[in-house]
Amino acid sequence: MFDVRTTFSIRKLHFVYDLVGDVMPPGALPFAEDWGGNLYCLMITGSAAGRVVYWRHERESGDHHVDLVAATLGEFLDGLVPDPRHADGE
Repeated sequence: MFDVRTTFSIRKLHFVYDLVGDVMPPGALPFAEDWGGNLYCLMITGSAAGRVVYWRHERESGDHHVDLVAATLGEFLDGLVPDPRHADGE
């Protein structure tokens, strides 16, 4: 259901903030990336706290729009499916 390429270590998270931290929506903690460089974020403050959102990196400065993808991190994780290209466990 969700197109996750990779999740972030603390080191990678630091790199992500160096690249896009100045344009990320307030309260968004990126934790995964898709194949296009867009980010899945856990909202940690505000009315959306605890929800998982999808942030597209191609946008105008000041545009903090995100798309809700899951009400909780658990719901997001339940929506992950194996990559069919690696269905044999390789």
